[in-house]
Amino acid sequence: MIGGRSVKVDASSPAVTQLRERPSSYIQPDVRQDRFVRHVTVYHYAHPYDYYWGRPVGYGIGPYSTGFWWMMMEWNAERRAQWLYHNQARLSAEAYADAARDAEVQRRLAALEAQRVPRDANYVDPEFASDPTDQYDQGYVEAAYNPTAMPEPVPVAATYSPAAPRGRDGSGGGSVILWLSALCGVVALVYVFFNVRWGK
Repeated sequence: MIGGRSVKVDASSPAVTQLRERPSSYIQPDVRQDRFVRHVTVYHYAHPYDYYWGRPVGYGIGPYSTGFWWMMMEWNAERRAQWLYHNQARLSAEAYADAARDAEVQRRLAALEAQRVPRDANYVDPEFASDPTDQYDQGYVEAAYNPTAMPEPVPVAATYSPAAPRGRDGSGGGSVILWLSALCGVVALVYVFFNVRWGK
């Protein structure tokens, strides 16, 4: 659970294995931001860091960060089609359709489908191959780095079981005696109060 939401992590992913070999300082938000700023600069993206990470995404993009998503949307048709083809299962239908809206991307996706190219669940764009975790949002990275095993809830059958008769263990009889004693005490106090106070 990260930030109150359940995060599904593919523990068999090479990206997750690589991430878990890093020191914990590597996943700190400020350290990651420095890497992103350098990445945007080194690879000559059209806009500065804030442009990519400041734009919201209105649909499900799986474990990917908004910054990565908007960077991917600037890739050429061939590159975007490759990434979408292999990562379709992680995206909502709406996200996939929006990313594939260009006619050239659709044509290349159709060609991959027609060739029956096997999908690679661990596909990473070559630009991110040296550090695939830079594709992911902070919540996913934290969940992948330090997973918390949540116990499976045990279903409780809704069955009626009548109360067992109380035996001589004192658990039932003791309460009755206690209540009777309290009642007798109240009656005695009332009797004494009226008889003694009013001189009867």
